[in-house]
Amino acid sequence: MGFYSYAQDSDKSKLKFKSWSVTPELYEFSNRNSEMFSGILPLSLSIDFTYALSNNLFSFSASYGGETGVFSGSANYKQMSLLYGREFVLEDWFLVETHLGGGMFFYGSSDLEENISEFAVPLVGKVRFKTGERFSIGLRFTYIFNSFSNLYSGGLLLQWDY
Repeated sequence: MGFYSYAQDSDKSKLKFKSWSVTPELYEFSNRNSEMFSGILPLSLSIDFTYALSNNLFSFSASYGGETGVFSGSANYKQMSLLYGREFVLEDWFLVETHLGGGMFFYGSSDLEENISEFAVPLVGKVRFKTGERFSIGLRFTYIFNSFSNLYSGGLLLQWDY
């Protein structure tokens, strides 16, 4: 007569804070129409807070971007979303993350009478190079699907892991 015991690793089944990152980016809309302001240099900043549950990643992401003209108006966008993702370790020092989620997209411009807010589906990809035990540097690419005008961006990713 034998006795078998099966147990799960209790640390693996808990939601843990994994990382946070900040990315200065350049952005562009997929199809600018006549209602949209076009400025000189469209800059944005994205911040992510990521939690891990086993091999699953859950992130809160927020972005703010703006552009202005020399002698004209200005425009800005804001985006907040919840994302699900996975991390792929290609080498100990080289990692790729993919994320997909849902959230809200807001656009305001001096050319519009009223601000626009839409449901959005962001798709995020990160390519990271670990420079130490807790820090990574890399590239972050984002494509945000929405009914107003899709937005894509890319920039320098700075990420701290815990």
